[in-house]
Amino acid sequence: MTWSQRSPPPLIGSNAPPTRALPKPRWPAPKPVPPMPGKWHACGASKQRLPRHSPSSTPFSPARRPEMGQVIVAIGGRNYPLSCRDGDEPHLTALAAGIAAKADVLTGQLGQMSEARLLLMAALMIADELHEAKQGHFGKAPTDPRLTALLARAEALAAKLEG
Repeated sequence: MTWSQRSPPPLIGSNAPPTRALPKPRWPAPKPVPPMPGKWHACGASKQRLPRHSPSSTPFSPARRPEMGQVIVAIGGRNYPLSCRDGDEPHLTALAAGIAAKADVLTGQLGQMSEARLLLMAALMIADELHEAKQGHFGKAPTDPRLTALLARAEALAAKLEG
């Protein structure tokens, strides 16, 4: 295709065709509302602030909320502030220490990884242990025939000593 076969460039200046006007809106533009006395203005400043509710009347006030314990746990080299029921701090700290141990094992085996991936892998390891515990496979002795024979021999010797 040659240059002459292409469409001509758009016209600029006085040679350009007149533009079409935008249609009029179907409804009138809203009128600006004057600020009410004592209310907040649109810019954020106020002449007079409205009275606030008392702290005890709000649903999330400290007066109505039970006491919460605060714990900061370190997992994967990062601190996480957590809230828990008052008195559950040692339990939450122990659980977090278990997760931190899994994260340290993963970091040692797989090297550095993102925070989300590290926590996901630690959660999967814990879920796997829980699944094995529920299935009854967790902590079972291996079924090596030599170990089975040795166990039978030890039981026979114990029976001779008792009887």
